[in-house]
Amino acid sequence: MMTIRNVLIIEDEANFVQTLEYALRNAPEHRYAVQHALSAEDGAEIVAHGGRFDVILLDYYLPGRNGGEFLKTLRESGNETPVICISVSQDYRIVQELLQSGADDYVAKEELNNSLAMEKTISAVIDKKLYERRIAELEIGSHRMDAILTIVRTVQHELNNPMAISQLALSRLAEPERLSREEYRRAFDQVQEGIDRMASVLRILPEVREEVFNEKLHGLKIYSMPTKPPSP
Repeated sequence: MMTIRNVLIIEDEANFVQTLEYALRNAPEHRYAVQHALSAEDGAEIVAHGGRFDVILLDYYLPGRNGGEFLKTLRESGNETPVICISVSQDYRIVQELLQSGADDYVAKEELNNSLAMEKTISAVIDKKLYERRIAELEIGSHRMDAILTIVRTVQHELNNPMAISQLALSRLAEPERLSREEYRRAFDQVQEGIDRMASVLRILPEVREEVFNEKLHGLKIYSMPTKPPSP
């Protein structure tokens, strides 16, 4: 059974829109549900009102705002839908502008003249986007694990010091006859201070929180120790 891909075409030339729709209708591997916008403004409105698409086919030369301006706004909003820019122009400056603005591919209109070429182009950008998302997820997981390990090492360090001091003091208390009253009291206090310190570390563990580590990597979190101990 063929899967259905949702496509938004932003193109003001009716004849070329018909060419694209015909190619999509006759694609060999997938079915396509197509929406059409005549301008960047119309396309932005469709997306803003909840339109979700597997790919956007975007003409560069449009009435009003051009395709580059639409693309820049789309990416600034956090929308990562794959975008294939199409144009009759082969101006490398336009191509560079679009790719820098977040386009996933740039294709000359004459290259999309048959169903096979159209589907291969769409499949390539969708697969590329899925691959990028997977890489990002792995990177997020790696950073999260590093952050958790940092917390573990921090807690280990915070517990090791008072534990070592307490163990040393306890070894002295094991032979009370060799200690003066003042030495005995000092060793006892060291044990108590170590226990109190370890208890304070354990009390704040439930307060470990998640916070944004890097806003450019969406979803990436780190775990951080509270700056203040919890209220008793």
